[in-house]
Amino acid sequence: MNGLLDGLPKSIRLGPFDIALIVKDKISDDDDAGIYHNGISIELREDQFNAMFAVDTVLHEISHGLYRAAGLDKKSSEENIVTAMATGWTQVFRDNPALLTWLYQMIPPAP
Repeated sequence: MNGLLDGLPKSIRLGPFDIALIVKDKISDDDDAGIYHNGISIELREDQFNAMFAVDTVLHEISHGLYRAAGLDKKSSEENIVTAMATGWTQVFRDNPALLTWLYQMIPPAP
């Protein structure tokens, strides 16, 4: 256990869903770092490589949730995807201050 996911909230509000954030030793046979389960949870592998990898993994899996919550698919235009993601991230940041606190702790200040 490297502690990189310590301080991450136990759940986040993502659109209309309360998504559990579950940290596990192993989450798949494919050695995935994270998995989004539609409307239910995000599983995160405990042994993230480093802080930036952990941040990237968390944001990646939340992005899957935003994509699904917005009803986007392969036929969606770039503008529709970007608009939906911007609105989704605005909601995630507004409704999840504990997530923002974790992100601020993980990301070093710019030089």
